[in-house]
Amino acid sequence: MFIRIRYRNFGLISQTLKFRQPLTPRFYSLQTKSENYTKINTFNKNISDPDPITIKKKAIDPYILVEKFVKLVNNNKFNEAVQLTNLYSNSSQSVVLWNMIIKEYGLTGNKNKALKAYSDMKKRSFQPNEQTFTALLVGFSRSRSPLAVSEAKEIFDKIPKYIQKPSIIHINTMMLVYASHGLTLSLEEMYQSLPKSGPNAPDVVTYTTILKYHKRKLDDSVKSKLATKYKHPKNNKIMFRDPDLDDKSQIENIHDKPEEIVITIMNIWDDYVEDAINRQKEYYNDGTKETPLLWLDSTIVNTFLGAGASLFRLPRMNKLLRSIIKKVEIVYMRPEIEIMKRLKSDGIKLAKLVQINSEREGVELNILDNKTLN
Repeated sequence: MFIRIRYRNFGLISQTLKFRQPLTPRFYSLQTKSENYTKINTFNKNISDPDPITIKKKAIDPYILVEKFVKLVNNNKFNEAVQLTNLYSNSSQSVVLWNMIIKEYGLTGNKNKALKAYSDMKKRSFQPNEQTFTALLVGFSRSRSPLAVSEAKEIFDKIPKYIQKPSIIHINTMMLVYASHGLTLSLEEMYQSLPKSGPNAPDVVTYTTILKYHKRKLDDSVKSKLATKYKHPKNNKIMFRDPDLDDKSQIENIHDKPEEIVITIMNIWDDYVEDAINRQKEYYNDGTKETPLLWLDSTIVNTFLGAGASLFRLPRMNKLLRSIIKKVEIVYMRPEIEIMKRLKSDGIKLAKLVQINSEREGVELNILDNKTLN
């Protein structure tokens, strides 16, 4: 059905238009003007009065933004430092900045915040690198959540998706996760799976982590033994009762016994000495540089001797204690030790030694301060 509409156009001759909708001329004219007026005003409003949320973000050099972040963190203004990602454009940000955010969350053990920052980083098209996964795993090692280990293992398994394969640094940090949560079997399984040579062979941090973990377990076991002492009913002699015998239903764990823990520590020490001497020979004779170098590290030696000192508190442990001292004496009497001492003064490898020492300090801090190991 067609209707005819007449209108005057600036005094010109009347024209006739055809419309397919049954609208009155007055209604159509008002509707059209109202819609156009609304659209025009909306468009002008967006131009003249911008919404504060849609304000264009600032642009700055990524290096300068990282410096701003570090300065705020050093002044204990971490919340303001994190807000920099909302104030500056994505082109002003970098993987380095996001790695720092993840690291700061990880150092406090806040794995949920670290994971959220990791997710936001990927949403902004920043691909994680080796340092990203190291910072994440450190956060899991300091978290007390019961889900920390499973989530850390999930992140560890995803590393090959973004980089070629996990490095020895990632392996050491994953071992630190197991050590911080008292998972002895998982820790030893990962240690035993490491190759003897190549870039993923155990390094100083690896041996520091596993030796300090077992030393901590030994201290707890010795304290447990000392706490169960009692007087003999006949001669009033101080005796020590094995706590495992008090509960027959409890599954016996050989790692809870001081003797077994010390034997494990001695085996790890033998591996460390053997690897250190063999790698020195390969380095100086064959020039092999792919395998991480090892040397006679004072921290590892003191940890090994500390295990003997802890064992000395218990009776009938003199034989094991003498074995520990003898092992250290034999190592220092070997001629290969001169080569190992020479390496520490090698200026070419000084930078790598400093890097490894800094990583080891983080391991020591985490293991020594962790008093909730089971």
